[in-house]
Amino acid sequence: MKPTLYTNLGIYTSNASDWGLTRSTRYTVHADEPPSTGRGLPTELSIDAGQYPNDMARYDQWLLWKPEDDGRKIPRAPWETGDDRFVSAMEPDNQTSFETAIENLESLSDPKYGLAFTLTADDPFVLIDYDDARDPDTGEVAPMVRQHIEDAESYADISTSGTGVHLLVRGVLSEDVQAVIADLPDHDLSIEVYDQDRFIVMTGDHLSATPPRTTDAQGLLDRLQSEHATRTTRSDQDRSSRPEKSRSELSAIDETTDIEDVFDSINQTRPSDIRLRSTVTNERADGSKSLDPSWTTSDSGTRLGQLDDIWIYRKGMYVLNALQVVALEERLISHPDEYPSGETFWNAVAALRDRGAHIPNYVTSEESKRSEET
Repeated sequence: MKPTLYTNLGIYTSNASDWGLTRSTRYTVHADEPPSTGRGLPTELSIDAGQYPNDMARYDQWLLWKPEDDGRKIPRAPWETGDDRFVSAMEPDNQTSFETAIENLESLSDPKYGLAFTLTADDPFVLIDYDDARDPDTGEVAPMVRQHIEDAESYADISTSGTGVHLLVRGVLSEDVQAVIADLPDHDLSIEVYDQDRFIVMTGDHLSATPPRTTDAQGLLDRLQSEHATRTTRSDQDRSSRPEKSRSELSAIDETTDIEDVFDSINQTRPSDIRLRSTVTNERADGSKSLDPSWTTSDSGTRLGQLDDIWIYRKGMYVLNALQVVALEERLISHPDEYPSGETFWNAVAALRDRGAHIPNYVTSEESKRSEET
């Protein structure tokens, strides 16, 4: 059957139920056309508002976001919570389809809300985020960023401020690279690259000279990692994975031969379970808190956000679990993008126990057998 063009979304499909068409005419998902070349970009890159990459729209990893008074961009999921409370962008239950996100966005009738997308280990997408890369008055983009855009030939949009550029590509970071964070020698701009555990504010302000969907840019990613990445070991566990045992089940386990019990206990340790050195500086009616992190200097005293089950380090919007926060306070790791590994992991686990968390003692099968024999 010849695909039908649904003009309100710009989608070619043989079945409207493939997409669940929206009534909106404000938002466009590009059709599956061959990607255009990024070579020879014009000096001023014009913007097409409300244009979103069609391949990302097929993934049920969408959220809403709304800025706080201090400018922080906080994820929301009214379809899940029924209200305006903060949510964890990494929790799969809070993520939804592109259509549902748009329907909720329109029903709120509040221009402060916007769309966001969550990067996970299960999708092929990578964010290359440039700060201070664009002149909002002239539309001129820094030469190095222009070169990256040309090399990637993939979808790009501008940030909410108009001074940043988001280049969205397909690929993956190496196993020993959690992220690329660096200053570039071009217009004093900076770059951050993430392939998972990150939510992206999607403005839809598409740089019209770039393709309408993401494309494979592994070559560019490899080059950026080679030039700028700090190599670290990823966690032995997937930080986005859902625990296999409940909190009540884990509370009855004091010693285990299953390392997953340790991982599950860490992931289910809540802010209310432990004592922190970071000072609470603000508490809101919805229970969320702002803290002054003890391991660094924060002029505002609000750099660390605390929700029901996670923390958010607001400089870079890093989502942290209890082990990372305690490891940062104990100076076992030095950056919120790091995750304790090797001996540092077990030192952080011990510190987390000392702060009040219930983490089963891990023993090998051989150690358990010897203990039973004696």
